[in-house]
Amino acid sequence: MTTEFGPGLPAMGIAVEGFRLSLELNNTRPEDARAREAAFARGMAGVVRTEGGIAESSEFPELVEFRERVVALVAANTRGLFPYVFDSLHAAINSIDDGWYDACFRRSALQLFRDRYPGAGELFDADRDIRESLVEMDEWLRDRAPDVDLLTDGDIPGGMPDSHWWWRLPVDSGR
Repeated sequence: MTTEFGPGLPAMGIAVEGFRLSLELNNTRPEDARAREAAFARGMAGVVRTEGGIAESSEFPELVEFRERVVALVAANTRGLFPYVFDSLHAAINSIDDGWYDACFRRSALQLFRDRYPGAGELFDADRDIRESLVEMDEWLRDRAPDVDLLTDGDIPGGMPDSHWWWRLPVDSGR
């Protein structure tokens, strides 16, 4: 089902499939948290690749429908969203040992979802733990920046907005 949104941007289909599978696992095998969370993470990776592909490409008329579908799937599966947020916080905390890329990728996925997907902001705003985790994640990223290797422009996924300061923070950290 990864071609559901056409050949223009396969990442859309990958994202929807990841979120759909995560929801299905939540409904049919709720005890299988690892598989559910892995599928949700694939969905979030598809969000980043979709948004980056849009920034680098031409039109995608199916974008509105895609974003609506993603929000509906995530809203129906907060058991996928919450662990993703908390795993993202842990990635920021462990970024010195585990690397900067994963923490930044996850932070961008959350911010892109919040900013560009109508209704996503309400999911974040409705849960104090999510809001606090994002603030804490940013604090950890700022704190860890002086101790991580610098990223090159080639390391940063295409289409990341300048407002995603975490990708460039090691450069600004005085190293």
